Amino acid sequence: MLQTSSLLYVSLAPASADEQTVQHILSTARRRNAALGISGALLKYAGYYVQVLEGDQEAVHGLYQRIRLDTRHFDARVVSLEAVTERLFDGRAMHYVPAPRFTDLAVGEFLRHLWRGNRGVETHTARALLRRLAGLSESSPSAIPAHR
Repeated sequence: MLQTSSLLYVSLAPASADEQTVQHILSTARRRNAALGISGALLKYAGYYVQVLEGDQEAVHGLYQRIRLDTRHFDARVVSLEAVTERLFDGRAMHYVPAPRFTDLAVGEFLRHLWRGNRGVETHTARALLRRLAGLSESSPSAIPAHR
């Protein structure tokens, strides 16, 4: 049985990254991720990208290595990589998480702390934030670590 991994990373979005850029990223990700059996979600907010990639451990690792070289963002940092028994975004090759319609300084500050690697920031909170912003119910399957 293949090991299912969930990788959460944060990167910096260049000032030139507009909605068209995000849509192009999503289009490419959906096509490639479907072929690799990877699911996930992407949020661009307050100058950051936050993305969850879920799937076979080797496929997720290989995809992240490609993402690190993508010039549409920079300084990607893995926040969390863990084995899971269930996927948060199962059935979605790449779910687009729309940014909040209002300016939320708390979300921006949270992403800044996440990117800086501050130990006080809980990675499960980041995953829950993506699910909430994506409009997914709390009762639907969530990623549960296989090992604690």
